[in-house]
Amino acid sequence: MKTDIRNRWKTHIHLYTWRAYMSSGLTNLKDDQAPLMKATLEKLYMEVFEPLNVFLYLPHLWSDPGHNHTMDAESVHALDRLRIAESDFLVLCADYPSFGAGQEFEIAQAMGLQTIVFHRRMIDNQKVIVSRMLRGGPGIRVPVGSASESPSESVIVYNDEEELCSRLRDRVNELINNISHEPRATSDVAFPDRLRSLLKKRHLSVEELATRAHLSVAFVEFLVSSDEHLKSILKRWRLPDFEAPLSLDKYVNPGFWIVHRISDALNCTADELIGEKTISMQEAQERAMWRRFNIAATKEGLPRDSYEQIWSREDVRIAARSGESELRKLLKRLNEGRSKDKQDRLPFDE
Repeated sequence: MKTDIRNRWKTHIHLYTWRAYMSSGLTNLKDDQAPLMKATLEKLYMEVFEPLNVFLYLPHLWSDPGHNHTMDAESVHALDRLRIAESDFLVLCADYPSFGAGQEFEIAQAMGLQTIVFHRRMIDNQKVIVSRMLRGGPGIRVPVGSASESPSESVIVYNDEEELCSRLRDRVNELINNISHEPRATSDVAFPDRLRSLLKKRHLSVEELATRAHLSVAFVEFLVSSDEHLKSILKRWRLPDFEAPLSLDKYVNPGFWIVHRISDALNCTADELIGEKTISMQEAQERAMWRRFNIAATKEGLPRDSYEQIWSREDVRIAARSGESELRKLLKRLNEGRSKDKQDRLPFDE
């Protein structure tokens, strides 16, 4: 099945509506555990995620020690962070303890991605105990209408694969029907580009900034990451470019504390560093309507690559001002009127 999934993205990647990253223990699994874990994750890909139009990235197919043992640690870190930044949400298997999975959860949580966590109730007749540090993470998805609002009580605990597939299918379906693709609008210039520009204006090197801001040189080099650098990693290790939209701001995601330390070191304002600007009330309303449309369009199953064309319709914009109920009624009618030709296009130009 591994070969099938590795090749499947080539013909199916444009058909997926969502992207998710699968996090799990890999490095320290025993010889008899690793094959079973990988088989389970691949089964979830085919039976749970693909039917829901979710492309599930499985690290063990590309960069785990058994598949690509020559890849250096820095490249693995950059690759996994890149794949998380390309994703809409994270899925974490907590059957076995893993430093890597814990870090991936924290990276996703800091990016604002929601996470579905699951683990077996028993392994080898012993109860599986998952760290409270992980179970208490606010990034864990709490389903809409859930009896509990606690992340830790939203972790899926299962007895067998059949139960896991059923419960995970429901949980993923609930999540994709209640989140939006649209990220927060950011500056036209990404944080790494702005930082490189400010360094050039100040005639400072990465090493000098690291000293001034009391940061490691490697961390500052990470903050000035570029698309070219990330693509070079993919090329070096012969890894696929999944053609996912990538925000370098999301990939780097420095955090307010780091932004203020760097702005102090460069003698500039935080606004200069992140490119923040004040927006008008009209622009704020426009963004709110677009988010409302994005969520409604996703719930109605409209093709993601046609969102902008649908949004340009005056009747759609009027419905968006009226509220989600009116908007979904209109989008439902549009969806039902989809042409039946091979391209399956919507009648937007009527």
